[in-house]
Amino acid sequence: LVATVRAHGLVPGRDLPIVAVCPNAFAQQHPVSITNIDPLAEQCSTVAVNKLYALLDGKASGPVRDVIEPELQRRESTAHPYTATLRA
Repeated sequence: LVATVRAHGLVPGRDLPIVAVCPNAFAQQHPVSITNIDPLAEQCSTVAVNKLYALLDGKASGPVRDVIEPELQRRESTAHPYTATLRA
């Protein structure tokens, strides 16, 4: 998406805000760092494996679901003053 936006002469964060669901490391490697929500793959995998082992060992208690809250990481792709007013 970023490459396509730039190929059309637009600047992410100035002409078009971009927010992605991707790992933080990926979002930071672009010339214009991308505002993102990290899907927290490692944390989700750890919780899933722990729940699985608890079920297999007969030690599972409580809900089978856990909530892992991702955080929005604001970066350059939403840095334009117009998009800053939308943050409130």
